Amino acid sequence: MTYMEIFLLIWIFNHLINEIAEIAAEPSLSLRGKINDWVSSVWNRFDMVSLLLTCMALGLRLHRQTFTWGRIAYAINTTVFYCRLFRIYHVSYHLGPKLVIFYRMISEVLVFLALLVIFILGYGIASQSLLHLSRNAFTLNSTSISNIMKDVLLTPYWQMYGELQLEEIAGEDEQVCHQKSCWVNEVCFKDNTSCTKELDCVCENPTDYSWVVNLMLFFYLIIGNIMLLNLLIAIFTYVFDEVQENSMEIWKFEMLRLIQEYDFKPALVPPFVVIEYLWRVCKYLWKLTCREEKENCESFLMYTCMS
Repeated sequence: MTYMEIFLLIWIFNHLINEIAEIAAEPSLSLRGKINDWVSSVWNRFDMVSLLLTCMALGLRLHRQTFTWGRIAYAINTTVFYCRLFRIYHVSYHLGPKLVIFYRMISEVLVFLALLVIFILGYGIASQSLLHLSRNAFTLNSTSISNIMKDVLLTPYWQMYGELQLEEIAGEDEQVCHQKSCWVNEVCFKDNTSCTKELDCVCENPTDYSWVVNLMLFFYLIIGNIMLLNLLIAIFTYVFDEVQENSMEIWKFEMLRLIQEYDFKPALVPPFVVIEYLWRVCKYLWKLTCREEKENCESFLMYTCMS
């Protein structure tokens, strides 16, 4: 483990302490209520995912067999941490509402994907069944399954964006014969003096089905690339106009939440934030044990207002 990785783990540990302090500061009285209030914020969900990914990446990274998966988890966690930086954009009146629009569009994208995946699976499975005739479901291994998933899911997905891959959908020019369909055929010559037995099988060539695959691609692009994408653009336009009308109210609300969040945060930066939290704990313990008389904040506020 390098010094840089140790430094990052210390920084993430301070981040974990900060999130625990935020949970403790939630207004709910029960622990479950505090956790529910904390999880209600989308930015706290980002923090929860990043902390879980860090723990998983560290556990995978410490074992030789899972070292590569640990690096992948670290890389994904880097993306999550950078997305967390969007939170500071709520300070800006112009960028804050745009983040709300972006967040509202995520649910619409999921609805679009639920519609799109049906067309991808329908076209992908149908086209690949005509282009790869020799694939047998009973003789598949992990490599062939990954290739099938790539051909069925990724090829139609990239074709929707213009990567048609016409060379691949043309099919390989090879004769494929099905052994279970073979039967012995007796062939006799014209003089009927001698006959020979030949093995007759049902044979296919993927190039014979290339016109069918091109026809399916034609209808797939019409539905996926024209109809569904334009539907998604229309939904995005509606969401943008709806949020833009109330951009000032949305910006003020998000600014309030941002101020409330950073008002509780310590003034020191990691890793010195631990010092301030230790001071807060000591102060809290002193108030519970050593302080004889509690402050009456209500009378103080009344005196301030009267004066």
